Parts: sequence; C-alpha cells; structure tokens
Amino acid sequence: MGKRICRRKYDWCRKKGGTADAKALQKQESVVEHLTISIPLNKVKLSTVDQVMLMKVINLLSYLSTLISGAYQMLRVSGCLKLPSQRTLREYRHIGTASQGFSRLLDEQLMKAAEIDTLELWQKCVILILDEMSIHEDLVYDKHSGELIGYTNLGDINNHLLAFEKSLSDPGPPEIANSMLMFMVQGLFIPLQFPYCQFPCCSVTGDLLFKPIWEAVYRIERCGFQVLGITFDGAPANRRFLKLHNASSSHAITYKVQNKYDPQRFIYFFSDPSHLIKTARNCLASSARHMQLLSESVSKALHLLGGPDAEETANFIALFDKFFDSFNVSNYTEANRHRKPFRQPYRSSDDFRLDWLQNEFLGYLTKWEEHVNGIEGINAKTRKSMLLSPQTLLGLKITVNSIVEMVKYLFSLEGVKSFLSNRISQDPIEKFFGCQRQRLSTNENPNAYEFSKNTETLRVVNSICRPSVHGNCRATATTDTIDLAKERRPLHKRRSHRKTL
Repeated sequence: MGKRICRRKYDWCRKKGGTADAKALQKQESVVEHLTISIPLNKVKLSTVDQVMLMKVINLLSYLSTLISGAYQMLRVSGCLKLPSQRTLREYRHIGTASQGFSRLLDEQLMKAAEIDTLELWQKCVILILDEMSIHEDLVYDKHSGELIGYTNLGDINNHLLAFEKSLSDPGPPEIANSMLMFMVQGLFIPLQFPYCQFPCCSVTGDLLFKPIWEAVYRIERCGFQVLGITFDGAPANRRFLKLHNASSSHAITYKVQNKYDPQRFIYFFSDPSHLIKTARNCLASSARHMQLLSESVSKALHLLGGPDAEETANFIALFDKFFDSFNVSNYTEANRHRKPFRQPYRSSDDFRLDWLQNEFLGYLTKWEEHVNGIEGINAKTRKSMLLSPQTLLGLKITVNSIVEMVKYLFSLEGVKSFLSNRISQDPIEKFFGCQRQRLSTNENPNAYEFSKNTETLRVVNSICRPSVHGNCRATATTDTIDLAKERRPLHKRRSHRKTL
C-alpha cells in the first residue's frame, strides 16, 4: 500500500514539477520508509536498537525537531509515524552541559567523533581553525550552574588580566561579550569537522589569543592527534599572535613554529585563501580597475580584447586564479572536468605547484614590490595604492611557505597517497556559523547562552545539518548527501538523574 501511494505522488510530481522534483520526493519517501521499517521505535526500546542505524536516525530526528519543532510535534501526534518524544531526543542532544572553554567531556567527544583508536598515524593529522562570530550582547541566568552567561570568558588568566586592565581605566562591571571565538578541529585525511570549544569575547587581542590557542593545541595533542597547522583570517589580533612567535627583532616572516609538545614537528600558520582572494580583489577594484572576478576566463578575455595596456592585469588575474586553484582542491575529478591541472590532488612531495608557488608566484610579488619601491617622485600614499595591502602580502607569503613545507612533511609519512588542499580553509567553520543562524529561525543573532546550547546540539547532529544555500561557502558533495548506514559509532545518551521514590 505504501509503495502504491509513493508511486502516485511520484507521477503527480513528475506531471506538475518535472522529473527533478519527483526524484527528490521519491528519495524523501524512501528515507522515511527506511526509518519506519528498519527501526520500529514504538516496539523496541531505544537502548536496545541497533546502534549503526540509530545514530543517524536520532541525528535526523533531533535536527528536524529543533529546526521545525511544531511540525515535528504535529507529525508525532498524528500517529502516521511512531516518533520519540522531545524529551527523549533532548537526552541524546545534550549529553553534557552548555559551557564555554575547555573541558574533559569535549576531549572525549572529539576522540569518539574521530574514532581515534581505529586511526593510523597519518590519519591523525589535523589542523585547528579559529574564527569569530558576532553575537547579541545579553546576559542569561543559567539555572543549572547558577551563573550569568554572557560576560567575556577567555580563560582564568586572561579573565584576570582583562579585569585588572579594566579596573585601571574604567572601574565597573565586567564587559558583556559581543562576539564568540570558535575553535574547530579539521581532519586532513578524515572527514572530521568538530566544533571544539568557544569563548565569549569583546575586542580580543593577539596577546589574549596566545594562551587559549596553545592550550587547545596541548589538549588536542593529548587526545592522540597531531596538530600540523592553525588557520585564521587576516584580523589584527591574528597578525599580532604571529608576531609573538618571532623572538628576534628582524622582519623575517613567521609562518611556522616548533611544536613545544613534540619538538620534532612544526606547526604551520595559514591565512585563509578565500579571504586572501577577497582582499586581493578589493585592492584591484580600488585601483580604478573594476574587476569582479579573479578567474581564468577574465584573464583570457583581457588578453584577447584588452590590448597591451591590459596585459599586466591579465597576468595578475591568471596568477591569482592558479594560486586559488592550488588551495581549493576538494576532490579527485574536478581538475579533469574543468581541465585545470592546478586542481589536481597533491600526490607527491615534488609536486610542480610547490615550486610554482614558491618561485614564480612569490617571485612575481617580490618583483612587483621592488619595482614600485624603486619609482621616484611619488608620495607614500600613491606608492601604497600601486601595491596590494601589506596585510594581504604578508598573508600570501605566510600561506605559500606553510603549504610548501607542510605538503613535503605529509608525504614523508608512511601511508599518505594524496592530499586535498581545501582541508586548510575556513569553510567548515563558516558553514558551522550558518547552521548556528539557521537554528534561530528569523533571529540570526544568538546571545552567548544560545550559541553554547546550539553548539552542544550541533556536535551531535553535525553530519545531518545542511549549511545555508545563501552562505558564502560553496557546498560540496560531503555536505549534500546523507548516508544513513555510514556511521558506526555508538550513540551516547545523557544519564538520567531522576530520583526514584
């Protein structure tokens, strides 16, 4: 009977909306049919259900119940599907307490999410991504901890330093956070994108970033991973954090630092390639050349139609297009499909792109700087407008030197066959921020308490949550598909603290 109804809906959708809509409906019907047939939640207790399928089912139901709670409740009351109650799902979503900073429970969740015991040495390589998201300035009383959530909290030492600094200038209550500093662990060879910890902050500086970042590195290394890199944008606080690692007074570029928890390895710093492309595009547009895209097609059009006056601009665009392709390798087929060799996966330590980035690309930027600095009779403002911004140039040099040395190190590890360079970008944390805003419906600006509660849930339903289609990150195949049978980790449920009479 169910298959007959699904077939009628398929024929109706194909007649009204086309084959695509019909296939989408058919896929949804198959998922629902699979859930209702494979897992009769009304007959079997949740604690005895097969853990392989239950993990994804609870994730899917939890995500639906939080995103459209009214529709979920109506579907449950109607009786067409035997669904668990909101209370039951809440015990799976909130296995811990919503808190800021580090905790032992987060370390355990990270190890379980990565299945650390089943990984080989090369699969334990990760990078740490950090970024900030604006939040609503608000204080919320937490009835579980008895604290007011919303004040800045960057760790015990940083909190004392901030309080002392504020007492000298403006004695009064602590500052209320207006942004949330988020740390995410990204696997270089495994599909791990774990929102690790968050810190409510207000106008954070590079000095205050030093302790949380290195404590995060220590805790992640203690869990059994190898932290090979740290990715951030070009904010002033991040540049100040880099300068703190330059012990000498020279102007040498700090793109790596020795891992003090494993002196045989280095930690490489990356400025997000997408942000670098945006700033380079903005510098080009501000110089009275109204370019919209740094792409190969625009470069070829300028070569063909622009004449000699546009030749250097075309070369600039072509170089940055290759630079972005070198850092945007996301799969094994895109290079052949688009006929762009710079999008091929890295397969050896002597890849031709490594030499191109270090010699031709950085050499082009160096010659450009030397040429502009050698021009006489112009003021500093004019000279500055003829170059990329100093922050962009610094980020490009740091990122290029880091990727060259890190790729060479990766292929020195036994078992590494290929590497996808988009694993160092900030796209996962940007998509996570999009999921944060989705959970609040029309209210896209959470406060510190709501952000922490949402993060706690998203750690469980992260594989089900789809990023916004209007976000600033392109969707990939891993974020567009849901594999219900892929997950084989046991599902953890919050312990019940109810008192028995």
